Amino acid sequence: MSKALNPVNELKQNTSVIVSATFTIDYLLPSLGYILDSAGIPVDLDVAPYHQVYQQLLDPSSLSSKNTKGVNVFILRLEDFFRDKTEIDSISNNIEPTLAELVEAFRKYSERMGSPTVLALLPCSTRVKDELKVKLDNATEILTDKLKQVTGLVFISESELRNVSFDVVADYDEISDELAHVPFSESSFSALALAIARKVHMLRVPARKVLVLDCDNTIWKGVVGEDGVNGITLPPAFLQIQQFAVEAQSQGILICLASKNAEQDVLEVFEKRTDMILKLEHIVSHRINWESKFKNLESLANELNLGIDSFVFLDDNPVECGQMRQALPKVITLQVPPDDEITSFLAHMWLFDKLAVTEEDTKRTQMYRENSARQQMEDSTTDIAEFLASLELVIDIAAPDEDEWPRVAQLTQRTNQFNFTTLRRNEPDIRALALSGDAQVLRVKVRDRFGDYGLVGLTISRKVEDALQVDTMLLSCRVLGRGVEHAMIRQLGEMAKAENLNRVDLPYVLTPKNEPARAFADNVALAFKLGDDANCVYSIPVNEACQISHIPGGDPEAIVEAKRADGKKKAKTDGTTIEASASSSERYENLARTLITGESVLKHLRLNGLRQRDLDSIAAPAETPIEHELLAIWKEQLGIEDLGVEDDYFAIGGTSLIAARLFAEIARRYGVKLRLTTILDAPTIRSLAQYIQPNKAAGVSVLVMLKKGNGKTLYLVHDGDGETLLYKNLAERMPQGVQVIGIEPKSMPSVPLAHASIEEMAAFYIQTIRQKQPHGPYLLGGMCAGGLISYEMGVQLVRAGEQVDLVAILDAATPSAPKRIGRITQDRAKRISGLHDEAKELNLKGFSVYLFIFKALAVKVINTLWWELSSRLTKLSVRLRFSVLKFILSQNKAWPKFLPELTVRNIFNSAEANYQISSGSKLKTLLIRATNGVDDDLPFREIYSEDTLGWRNVAPELIVADVKGGHASMLQEPYVESLSQVLVEYLNKSIQDKT
Repeated sequence: MSKALNPVNELKQNTSVIVSATFTIDYLLPSLGYILDSAGIPVDLDVAPYHQVYQQLLDPSSLSSKNTKGVNVFILRLEDFFRDKTEIDSISNNIEPTLAELVEAFRKYSERMGSPTVLALLPCSTRVKDELKVKLDNATEILTDKLKQVTGLVFISESELRNVSFDVVADYDEISDELAHVPFSESSFSALALAIARKVHMLRVPARKVLVLDCDNTIWKGVVGEDGVNGITLPPAFLQIQQFAVEAQSQGILICLASKNAEQDVLEVFEKRTDMILKLEHIVSHRINWESKFKNLESLANELNLGIDSFVFLDDNPVECGQMRQALPKVITLQVPPDDEITSFLAHMWLFDKLAVTEEDTKRTQMYRENSARQQMEDSTTDIAEFLASLELVIDIAAPDEDEWPRVAQLTQRTNQFNFTTLRRNEPDIRALALSGDAQVLRVKVRDRFGDYGLVGLTISRKVEDALQVDTMLLSCRVLGRGVEHAMIRQLGEMAKAENLNRVDLPYVLTPKNEPARAFADNVALAFKLGDDANCVYSIPVNEACQISHIPGGDPEAIVEAKRADGKKKAKTDGTTIEASASSSERYENLARTLITGESVLKHLRLNGLRQRDLDSIAAPAETPIEHELLAIWKEQLGIEDLGVEDDYFAIGGTSLIAARLFAEIARRYGVKLRLTTILDAPTIRSLAQYIQPNKAAGVSVLVMLKKGNGKTLYLVHDGDGETLLYKNLAERMPQGVQVIGIEPKSMPSVPLAHASIEEMAAFYIQTIRQKQPHGPYLLGGMCAGGLISYEMGVQLVRAGEQVDLVAILDAATPSAPKRIGRITQDRAKRISGLHDEAKELNLKGFSVYLFIFKALAVKVINTLWWELSSRLTKLSVRLRFSVLKFILSQNKAWPKFLPELTVRNIFNSAEANYQISSGSKLKTLLIRATNGVDDDLPFREIYSEDTLGWRNVAPELIVADVKGGHASMLQEPYVESLSQVLVEYLNKSIQDKT
């Protein structure tokens, strides 16, 4: 049996929201939490590990995969999958495989999940070169189209992002992207949070069903009773309200009028003013009189048989709005804003958002009118049999059409009374059941001479031994007592008979509301009941099932009551989903008028989030202009009042993520680019100010304290981007007595790595650490580039007669390590073979298939040649600038201002290309290999053909250990635990061997 979907309309417990992204997404959480709290939705927020989208999708134990009762959010940029790749042709060749992997990962994830998934696919930033940007943006569009075919995904569209003023290009933050892969400004993250929050609201809070409009100065300007039909005007703002109502009506929202006016005056406006967008045909009912509007809304609720908490009331008059909020707090009452705010106000009204618009939704107004006529006839008839015969009922039971699946799923969520098992399912679940061949899914549609009831029922059944077992049987109360339920049993009987089965097994599970289902079954099949009233099975012989028929007037009382309640129910006065009150109206008015952009969210978040300084020491005042300015920046980013310039950054709650924002602002304001690890050496405003003074930011290599200790010191060399903060998680897991120090590169203005060879880097870093620790034994290590440099340091130290107890190489390869042959060729071959499948999807036949493949191949050849040329030009540019670097370093000159700067990676890769690695015969080397990752997180063992990544040939005393995670993720949660356990084991062994 398929899993039941958790009902979406019960918010008694917090909703768990997990956010995954291909970039650093932590900045999103404060704004997202604030917005959802403002919307009255209690949530537990969490962020998946950095850039672990594939793992979240494919690993059943991941945060997102385990969040089966909450909402999962994925935010993707294709450029992030190629962030660390420099070979343009390699990127180009891997775009299509990446798309295929993503589609397959989302498909597998969606098949096993019951919780909704929100997805945002963002275009490229300006950091991507134009020619590559075009290709990646086109690929993003293709990916969007393919993922829209995967059920269960809810997309945040480009228009929805624009609606909250999110602009990928304008809001791109190059500095913070470079520092910590934080690609957007803080306000942009708040805007993105706003778009996500609206989707979460849509998924957790049912849409309101009725929009009630005032007339005078709401849908037209003026007072019709005073100005007359021709005297009122229809300015653009008022026509926008009318247009909004018409669009809402087309999506299943019932439109009503409630106006203090003479009824004939208002009706004449609709009859005579042809410039009205809103017509009488759009309006299901109205109350135009001199009664209190809240009484008129109660009357409308009774007429429409809907709870008062299904209503939204829109009026220009603040007095009327105040009275409505006080009298009927469960109605969402919104005051019409000034004309210049109308467009924005309507665009940010969350109340009518729906996951899908079904065929029933589009016909809802018509169906209500037809039911009203039907009800009038029934009320005037004394002979029930005569009435039912006059209806000319037509019952259509068949497999759902493609556009009917959303409504089928909707029925399982909403039907409570005539529902035998009350299993809640989403659309992917039910589709999967039907496609599996294990179950038969049939929908029930009903119409009569008054009109169409729509899709009102569902059965799901399967063969089990000699019986047809009913998994689901449900029916809308509005057609009960008319023989539809009997026809459904007969249909199941005919199906069982066609399969030569003996009986139909109809299980019943008691719920607080489904007594009518049991009463019906007792009425037609009591003799075949097995079990008690709370949990039983009606085991109906096939012949009996095929002969069940409706006897007019013979329905059990529970069926009659359910039908009567559906047709005569009063407006509810108790809340259903979120406890409604007058403040609910204020919440939605705030969301529609105030929290509408990232800037506005950020402003209110900071106003509400400011906290007081919580330190025992006295706040030291600023003394210099830079200290005053830094104090303001810290206050804004940390949200703390009364800071002092001697306050320790980490003691007041600072994090590495906030540091990225601080340093990005410092770079913009002072033109000084600081490494994130600077905050470890300069954790106060006073000490940080020294780095901003002229010529203070650049300089010699620094040793960064990652973890204090009083015993051995482990030195970890920077990676290929010049950073050491990536070792922070690892450092914190080292033994208590072990001190961990990061080694960052020597730099100079416009030159982030002021060495032109691996040997020079190693020699300088040795000189630096020996100032702190003159003699061994030394413990060295590093990730990727840092591993290669630390090995060279070990070789030089041994040559100098020093003792090196350990060199820990974290997923690094030697320059001469052979790569796997044919990987790119195989990828290209797969893509070429996939062209035939694409042709099939396009329904091409005969010569058209070959023409399609030929054209596609021609495009690929041209693209490959173009990328090859572009790649060669890029490499040539780097080589020329690296030659300039060697010259200026030898002559102690400055970098030419007219030349683009080289990156740390450009310099290291150029130096590595000329590096001749030496054998470390007495060097104890620990190679730690990553084992699982994809794309830019791919372990080096998947890239290189030699299992020790080339180290066996140069490191005789080599130990190899494997850890969980990929090339980059091995240093991140949760995989860093596996890495730390291995490293600690060998550190302890190294230390014990010397004691």
